[in-house]
Amino acid sequence: MKKIGILFLMAVLFVTSCKKDKIEPGTAAEIDGQSWTATDVEARDNEDVLVIEAKDDEGRTVVIRLDGTSEGTYDLSENGNFCTYRADGHFYAVHPSADKPCGKVVIKKYDKASKTCSGSFEFNAYDDENHLVSCQNGHFGDVDLTFSDTHHPKCGLFTSKVDDHYCASENITCVVEHDHIKITGSCGTSGKTVTFKCPTHVGEGEHSVGPWGGGSVSCDYTGSGFNFGSFNANCGTFVITKHDEEKHIIEGEFHMSLVQFGPLGGGVDFQHGSFTTQY
Repeated sequence: MKKIGILFLMAVLFVTSCKKDKIEPGTAAEIDGQSWTATDVEARDNEDVLVIEAKDDEGRTVVIRLDGTSEGTYDLSENGNFCTYRADGHFYAVHPSADKPCGKVVIKKYDKASKTCSGSFEFNAYDDENHLVSCQNGHFGDVDLTFSDTHHPKCGLFTSKVDDHYCASENITCVVEHDHIKITGSCGTSGKTVTFKCPTHVGEGEHSVGPWGGGSVSCDYTGSGFNFGSFNANCGTFVITKHDEEKHIIEGEFHMSLVQFGPLGGGVDFQHGSFTTQY
């Protein structure tokens, strides 16, 4: 009888475990304690970069971007992995380089043969006014995958802390011009932009932000009738965390102090800056 009882208990535990690990079909989550269910989901494998864009009937949109497609856990505090949320004209994003909790995404199944993937997600995201959106108990189940070598429009994110003000934007571009890579990211909804120029074959590691020209990384911050630049040498650091020249992926972090062009002087400080993009 003892053996039968033990076998029964093991069977119950096995079934319970299987139910717990099973991901329900569809994409849904609890966002700020309210149920959210996507009615339109697009998932793309862009040369082993996974981008999932899911929205509901009201246009509330979650984007998941992972620097890989292998089954496992992806920490959103690591640059290259991020989640964003857009609703009611507000854009929220994780800040991977800041002292804020970010969250995680777990890929539980990635089947290239059936072209489907399943997993779970949770994240904390912030808008330009530092308002928090908390997403819990998220899942994507048996999402249809497409495979492409064309960059997904939601594959990039630019975040920074400008003079103690957090900002984030998916409006980021990256192009190759002659012997330089030019990365331009928007500082949230302010209309201001930051542009970096670095050598085409820039390697992973730390680089100094210095004057325009030469082999150093240079920077320009513009918008609303003003212009700041990296005139003074060693005004900051620019860290390349990943540069895949074959897949045209570049990711990095930065902090720096820039000075203003013209006779008025002044400056601006950037902390917790990060970018993820493709060119």
